Amino acid sequence: VVRIDALDGGLRLAAAAAYLGDTPTQILALRGAETLIDARLNANKWIVSHDPVQARKTDGKFAALRDIFTALEAVAKGADVKPLYNGAAAAMNRYADGFARIVALTNEASALFDGAMAEQAATIGGLAETIQQTSSAEQAGAEHESQEAISDSRTLGAILTVAGLVLGIA
Repeated sequence: VVRIDALDGGLRLAAAAAYLGDTPTQILALRGAETLIDARLNANKWIVSHDPVQARKTDGKFAALRDIFTALEAVAKGADVKPLYNGAAAAMNRYADGFARIVALTNEASALFDGAMAEQAATIGGLAETIQQTSSAEQAGAEHESQEAISDSRTLGAILTVAGLVLGIA
């Protein structure tokens, strides 16, 4: 909504300037609308790619747009034009600031995912591997002890059977 307000405000400013015969303001307003569309295109490309180069390009477009609005402020003085300028400038600033905030938050989230969280995942993975190895070793030890107990039981059973036979014969 903010980007539409900024574009709409810029175009209204250009239309008002044209109506008033204020060609310099009209040209600046139209250049501002064109630069805003270009900034939007670059912002959308960044949203898709999260490419730092694209973010810098978009920041450059917003910087150019701010320069245009600074130049517009000097010529948009009339009672018919000034309110349109103020609205368009406020919307443009909100849009540019919003883009800067989303880039900063995305970079912060990426740093968390790629940094601290990746380290924690590696630590957890290492601990899981250690637990698995320890568990496998304990399982093998328990299996060996069970086999020994079964073997001892068979030996004891055989000894008792032989003893029973010997005692029964005697």
